[in-house]
Amino acid sequence: MTPDARMQEELARRLATIEGIFDTGLLEGRGEKEAEVACYYEQSRWAYKIFHSNEGAMHLALSPDGVFDKQGYLGQAREVERLIGPDTESVLELATGNGFNLRYLAERHPHTSFTGLDLVATHVAAARAKADGLGNARFLEGDFHRLPFDAETFDVLFVVESLCHATDLDTALQEAHRVLRPGGVFVVIDGWRTARFAELPAEARRAATATEQAMSVAQPLVIDDWLDAVAERGFEVVEERDLTQQVLPTVRRLERIARVVFGHPRATRAAQRVLPERFLMNGIAVYLMQLTLAGGVHTYRLVVLRR
Repeated sequence: MTPDARMQEELARRLATIEGIFDTGLLEGRGEKEAEVACYYEQSRWAYKIFHSNEGAMHLALSPDGVFDKQGYLGQAREVERLIGPDTESVLELATGNGFNLRYLAERHPHTSFTGLDLVATHVAAARAKADGLGNARFLEGDFHRLPFDAETFDVLFVVESLCHATDLDTALQEAHRVLRPGGVFVVIDGWRTARFAELPAEARRAATATEQAMSVAQPLVIDDWLDAVAERGFEVVEERDLTQQVLPTVRRLERIARVVFGHPRATRAAQRVLPERFLMNGIAVYLMQLTLAGGVHTYRLVVLRR
């Protein structure tokens, strides 16, 4: 699917609205460093809590029936759970956030050891507090470009909506491969540009860039190029599934809030003087994302890799 004429017009209108409010150079794209990614999450944590999930989920809910339900926030963890068996000794979540996924899994698999790693100190502190009493879960501050673990430590690795923040994808994949045991699996659930991205209209590509930059995506990649990169790093793709339709109900829910915000440009401009920049940038992402996902500009997928 590609954006039809009506969708292209709506994208152009929304981009013009954004440009009329924000003076950030956002639509031109900019590189992200680890410190800037951490800043994005530090400044956005109240936005996630207030508008997204009070329980600590920081990802999109999966809604197989097309209707948003907060139980859908467990969808990604349940996808990972399919790959945890009786012989699974250790599991690592990269970019664990508040530990929402890891806590669910640790509670259900008491004989497996779970480790969550995150770049942001406040995330790690929150995860530890929420997991108090869970003896098989630990949370560490660290960078997935430089994993503080010995080689071949984990049976299962997973990362949800965060590998897109990698400033050096090759190094991040190399590190994941290093700490995974032979035959182990690496589950990646994230958003990518679709295979036909280069052929899309200019407005669609500009909207994609704005969405990505608003969410501190470091190096946006077309899904096929990403799959080539993981193969070069020694991974075998054993499963790939398109979950785009399942996340649209959550995106539409957030988009309704964004439409209210962008419907009052004076108030939004005034808010820039008192609210952190990255807090407001989330509004740009959800204002555009429903159109980029529904229009085939972005795709949300689950990919299971085996070492």
